[in-house]
Amino acid sequence: MAQFQNGQPHRVAHFLTQPAERGHFNRALVLCALALLIALSSLVPDFVPELRAERRGMWVVAHTLESRESIDECLRFAQSLRITDLIVQVRSRGDAYYETSLAPRAEILKSQPQFDPLAYVLKQAGRSGIRVHAWMNVYLLWSNPRAPSDRSHPIIRNASWLSQSAQTPRRNTGMDMVRELRGRNLEGAYISPAHPAARRYLLEIIGEVLRKYRVHGLHLDYIRYAHEDYGFEEPMQLAFQRQFGVTPSALMWDSQGVISKYGQSHFQRLVSAWEQFRCQQITDLVSSVRTLVQRQNPAPLLSMAVRPETKEARIRFGQDWGHWANTGLLDKVLPMNYTPDDQLFIDRTRTMLQDVPRQMLWMGVATYNQTGSSAAAKILQMRTLGLSDYVLFSYSSSRAYPQLLQMLR
Repeated sequence: MAQFQNGQPHRVAHFLTQPAERGHFNRALVLCALALLIALSSLVPDFVPELRAERRGMWVVAHTLESRESIDECLRFAQSLRITDLIVQVRSRGDAYYETSLAPRAEILKSQPQFDPLAYVLKQAGRSGIRVHAWMNVYLLWSNPRAPSDRSHPIIRNASWLSQSAQTPRRNTGMDMVRELRGRNLEGAYISPAHPAARRYLLEIIGEVLRKYRVHGLHLDYIRYAHEDYGFEEPMQLAFQRQFGVTPSALMWDSQGVISKYGQSHFQRLVSAWEQFRCQQITDLVSSVRTLVQRQNPAPLLSMAVRPETKEARIRFGQDWGHWANTGLLDKVLPMNYTPDDQLFIDRTRTMLQDVPRQMLWMGVATYNQTGSSAAAKILQMRTLGLSDYVLFSYSSSRAYPQLLQMLR
């Protein structure tokens, strides 16, 4: 071991006292550094920013929470992939995978009345240093053609809360709405973003989770309309008509009549106003959730699963996530960039980088529709654009690829 002189190894101290040797060394050091920089500049593309430590996430769908054993198995797999964040679904279809009196208990938990899956995940994940985000489906309320067994479920008790289509007459029950939407190959019945009582209820549900559980993050999903022709329920129609003098149904189904009355240019302004109005109903809820999050100490990270293309998300689904990301309403956006096509994946990613700051993106990569090597290739592609954070969808399909970590090295 080298002897130290004045806190430094003797050979270093001796060298630093010799001016001639020091000069020769400095010149050699500079020449070596220049040669190294020139070599690296030919290998590294100009557009690649410095990467920070990866945030490696994985979505965990609610059925994994049915038992302690299935949760433990999930956590073991997450550790094997060095996952840093688990996004755990605790509200799926208007139900709860945690202790609450505000929403019906998930049906698969009815035989375990004392089991609190969210509390258990937080306890077990904390031992391995994995962060847990409470994943809540916001507007999607029910999708099963069979009605829930709990008659207190909002799909049964609060059918007036549901978002309506401009194409079909008002349905009598919530289950009628479910069957209509499923018949159109849509996920199920959605809550109307404009219904005041429904909005208060959703904020109460979200606020309770934030108060009762020390989650590292709150993750919002299905915070959008079912489709571009939904959002035509009575509260939306009346609110828009009060402000603009015409119903959105008239814009869609009697455009010639509106043009005859107001003129083409005013008609176009009304169409743009309707697009903005639909978005604003959801923006108001996101803003309120942001306030709830900021009241917590420490404040959890607020994230959202979003459609992968900002323009389509806004126009068709009222999901104005580009605006939310750019105005500080969200901490992270998780684009569901689930295509198995490499070129489409990277093209979408480049567009996102033009729309929102790089640090906002936490990229969703699918493992259910492609091989583990294909998913890994997309994550490696992301790195060439300076994106380090990814989240796998989902645990259920990713577990078929235990070698995924090695593919990413």
